[in-house]
Amino acid sequence: MEKLNNRYQNALSRCKGFVDHNPYSKTKGCADRNFWHYQDGKGFAVGSFQVMMLGMMGGQEYFSEKTNSFFNTGKLCLEWWADEIIKKPCLDEYFLNQNSFCATAYTAMSASLVINFLSSNEKHLDHYKLALTQTFKFLKNDSNRPDSANQTLAAMLAFDVAGVSENPFELKIVENEGFYSEYGGFDLGYSLKCIDMCVLALSTFTDTEKIEKYNKILINLLRMVHKVVVGYTFNPSLGSRGNPHKLIGGLSVLESRGVQIAKEILERIKSPIAFGRMVSADQCDDKYMSFFHLTSLMLEQHALSGNSKLLPLVEKFDCASDFTDMKYDKLESSESFVFYQQGDLKIALSLYSSGAVHLENNNSVYTCLGYLFRDQNELYGPGGAIQKIDLHETEKGEIIIEYDFMAKKSSERSLQIQSNIFGLFFKLMMSLPIARSILRNYIYNQTYSLKSEIKVGRRTIRIQKDGVSIKDKFYRKGVYSFLHNWSMVDGHSTRMIGDDSLFVGDELIVENEKEVILVKEFSGNDFYEA
Repeated sequence: MEKLNNRYQNALSRCKGFVDHNPYSKTKGCADRNFWHYQDGKGFAVGSFQVMMLGMMGGQEYFSEKTNSFFNTGKLCLEWWADEIIKKPCLDEYFLNQNSFCATAYTAMSASLVINFLSSNEKHLDHYKLALTQTFKFLKNDSNRPDSANQTLAAMLAFDVAGVSENPFELKIVENEGFYSEYGGFDLGYSLKCIDMCVLALSTFTDTEKIEKYNKILINLLRMVHKVVVGYTFNPSLGSRGNPHKLIGGLSVLESRGVQIAKEILERIKSPIAFGRMVSADQCDDKYMSFFHLTSLMLEQHALSGNSKLLPLVEKFDCASDFTDMKYDKLESSESFVFYQQGDLKIALSLYSSGAVHLENNNSVYTCLGYLFRDQNELYGPGGAIQKIDLHETEKGEIIIEYDFMAKKSSERSLQIQSNIFGLFFKLMMSLPIARSILRNYIYNQTYSLKSEIKVGRRTIRIQKDGVSIKDKFYRKGVYSFLHNWSMVDGHSTRMIGDDSLFVGDELIVENEKEVILVKEFSGNDFYEA
């Protein structure tokens, strides 16, 4: 318990340093230190930093000698949020006038829980409740909100905690897939975040209908996460968003209440071999510490300490009966993944993340992600859905999986946005209400468009009784670099330990069609690369 106390307390002290505590400052309570202290010139405060108000309030429950300190910081964050929301009912995250549904939903969730907690002791909450009302109007009417389960769940929880009679948000499980959609696919890191939010809900509500609502969502989340983490194997890079954050607070609470399936998931997530590259709170940057990890650390502490005033934990989580039918086949194929397991050998293949494949066997893991590919002056990153997949079993009992993998110009677009000239034009357009809406839709459509994708090669995976081999055949001329660091795949770059280089090995120059053996054998504690 002392070790966890130190981790949470260190995180609280770190986050406290992000906040402007100057009583005479116009930015008092702002948690984006780059904005108020370093004055980085971007012109806005990143709204998602204010999510820390919930984790700061939690700190006053467990560290009595610092009660007032953590409580006051959390209250300052709430006040800054309320003042900003009353000026404009939404927050920005990545660029000025973005009107981020994500930052707005998550801060509304934290504010709702904090206001609910304060209501038992404080009477003067009208200012905060007015801000909630304002931001709820934006969340309800925002037509640009993404297909994102974690953001939808954050908004849903905010409405339910605040006691809004009609909640416009609903999570729907993807038909025949078993997961909630994160931009069209499954994502491990965001599923862990959703588990955290469900546990926040079940630790807050006493209303039977609401408990049943979030318990149902939690059961679906646990079933899918258990399948990919325990039943088979997984790497966050195979997910739709590549979120690598190791958020185990919700699972820790469930384990402490005797939920066996949570214990099994937790044991695997903590494995230094299978999931050692996931990002812990100690490794993450300031934003994700405030946004994700502080709340999860609070739940880890909550699992050890039991009930608190902030989270009056319900008596028992009892969903064991909902997992009695869970069995995993040797080979499972869906529209999103192919999973294989035989003995200690486990394989996971993504059918949409450029055919990324992850192998695990006898305490060894290996991940083939994709390539950065340069053709003359064009730069391509890993593409989306694979094409022309062929999965069959030979007479010798070998399983052969073949597919074409794609590349797209995603890297070039992000570089354009960061250029000075484009940046000035971008800020000007975003300052105009009509142009802002058009530009937001254009960026979203272009980012997820398949028009810029090209076919660059075909991969063959051969699964034999004694191991696995992977071979790529390139169709296009160009210079290829093997993508190594999956934490960079979708913008979740953060502080990492160990080898955090983006590429591994030398550049590969392809003049004509060429075959490259990525993995010659993967059968025991060692594997061999060509």
